[in-house]
Amino acid sequence: MKVEVSLILTLLLTACGTDHKRGSGNHPPMVRDVAAELEQHVNQFEHDYGVSVNFWVGFAKLDHYAGRCTWWSNGARKVEIDPDYYVGLNFAQVEQLVYHELGHCSLDLDHDDSTIGFSDISGQWPKSIMRSWAFNYSESQVYEMHRDHYVEEMRR
Repeated sequence: MKVEVSLILTLLLTACGTDHKRGSGNHPPMVRDVAAELEQHVNQFEHDYGVSVNFWVGFAKLDHYAGRCTWWSNGARKVEIDPDYYVGLNFAQVEQLVYHELGHCSLDLDHDDSTIGFSDISGQWPKSIMRSWAFNYSESQVYEMHRDHYVEEMRR
């Protein structure tokens, strides 16, 4: 029972916010404003996908999510990363989380929870960065080994 409760809490705290594309009320200005800690990942995302991130990307307390993209009807966007979740991540996990949220906000991608097998490692692994919840440590190692696949898969 403790394992089941722990697993449920872990999934809740590592999930992506489900309210992407549903902003209401006042929207943030449509100018680039990226937290210094995330700048390297945002710059690499822009390079990998040939897009400009001209919106707010930073830290905000998110009670049950690792990250969230909000998109207003006028085109304004905002990516929020939970700072408490961020501090426990390795480089690959931060990149995966930032790419995931930017995938919603910049590439208009939805979640994809399918899995894939790779010839050089046993088991089934997330097919996409756009999975509904963040990569754990083992999955982030597979992400690093197969980063080209994950970057290319988001071009679908």
